Amino acid sequence: MKKLLLIAVAGLFFVANSNAQIQRKMPQHQRIKSDSSHHFQKGQMMQDLNLTEDQKTQLKSMREEMKQQHSAIQNDASLTADQKKEKMKALRQSQMQKMNAILTPDQQAKMKAFRKQGWQHQNMQKKRGQMMQQLDLTTDQKNQMKALHETTLQQRNAIQNDANLTTDQKKEKMKELHKDQMGKVNAILTPDQQAKMKAFRQQRMQNHVERLPCAHR
Repeated sequence: MKKLLLIAVAGLFFVANSNAQIQRKMPQHQRIKSDSSHHFQKGQMMQDLNLTEDQKTQLKSMREEMKQQHSAIQNDASLTADQKKEKMKALRQSQMQKMNAILTPDQQAKMKAFRKQGWQHQNMQKKRGQMMQQLDLTTDQKNQMKALHETTLQQRNAIQNDANLTTDQKKEKMKELHKDQMGKVNAILTPDQQAKMKAFRQQRMQNHVERLPCAHR
């Protein structure tokens, strides 16, 4: 029941389907890593929205209806790929309107913020996956990296949700956590892999700088 409701919230219907298609093309260790963090984030969103029982019921019904409509479009052999894309776009817009009618303004704002964070996380995961492919990790290294990633994600979330910490204290703890994580990553990687990872990150930083508005002035 809870799992169904989690999928129903925040316009993640279509994101989930898109992720499934992307993950089928990803190596096994990347799918496991992506799934664990994705479900963890949806659980956090569920708590933040604080849905009423009536809202949960409406969202569950909406999810089931959306699933049927989505399947009908996908299986309609009379539609071209572009037509299916347009119908999916229209369906997504319709579902978001229905969802906004169910949620309060405050819940809508939280959902919007979560979706933005979700896209940023997805982009980060994509880049991390590209780096992992370049590193050519062994099975043992993949398992160690997976465990480290999940532990770090939980620690990061604990810091962000600690109401006893000020903004500056959270930043400092995040900095310490990042430093600790990098030390553990380097302990897992070989010197050659460490060099590749450093080069990859430097390239990312360079690309980011080049995209900044001031870089084109």
